Amino acid sequence: MIHLRFAILPHRLRPDIGRFFSILLASVASLTMFGAAPPALDSVESSLLKAFDGDVKVTASTMAIDRKTVLDRILIIGAVDFVQYDGDQRIPIRVTTQVAGKTPNDWPKGDSAPVLFTVPGHSSNWMIRSGDSIVVPVQADLTESVSVRYDPPEVRAFAGTDPKPAAMSVKVFDIHGTGSPKHTGSLKVTARDRGVWKVATPGGTFDAVLYRIDYKGEIGPASVDDSSLVFVSPTAGIIASVNHKKVSAFLLYNADTRFAYTLPPATE
Repeated sequence: MIHLRFAILPHRLRPDIGRFFSILLASVASLTMFGAAPPALDSVESSLLKAFDGDVKVTASTMAIDRKTVLDRILIIGAVDFVQYDGDQRIPIRVTTQVAGKTPNDWPKGDSAPVLFTVPGHSSNWMIRSGDSIVVPVQADLTESVSVRYDPPEVRAFAGTDPKPAAMSVKVFDIHGTGSPKHTGSLKVTARDRGVWKVATPGGTFDAVLYRIDYKGEIGPASVDDSSLVFVSPTAGIIASVNHKKVSAFLLYNADTRFAYTLPPATE
């Protein structure tokens, strides 16, 4: 601990204490108004962003963003055009957020009506607002034609401090979510708010919150090691997302894939 002992200094060397604290308070006010710069991207995050082949550039931002406005923006009904990055291919896709149909009675009840967030060819996610979080109790994995149920529901975005890593049980059903589970398992899920970043996409530059989620565990015979990044602007919503899925089931099945999409260039 450092002690500032002004009283023992000669008068001519005493600092101007009033000025000192004025500068200190101004600095704190500046951080409160504009936000502190986020920590640097780590190696996992930098590696995931390579899926965009340099088309998405991320730099530090000191913009302050109210996370609750981000949660509100995620749940807005509508459709947004993106470009999917699949190796050298650039595939146009339209991501939709729509009011979800009737849900089973044993699904959790949230603080908002459920919405269905669908990324074509990838997944449909039932989202609800639960306090200061947006959670997903059920996901339809369109790549595997299965319905996946999470207990407790998976946290996708939140306001406030990072939630503690959660032990989440997983049940995998057929695509309709009926019958007995085809597989069961558990995942350790770690969700983190990685701060506000300035994100340059082909469709524009935005200040956005970066949420990162890591998954580790086993489902049926397979071990799972996934990571995902999503950048959310309070004005534009999701502007870029990338998911890395690594699944290994001994000699039966192995997959190491990335799914990334971002805003396309504006059309005239």
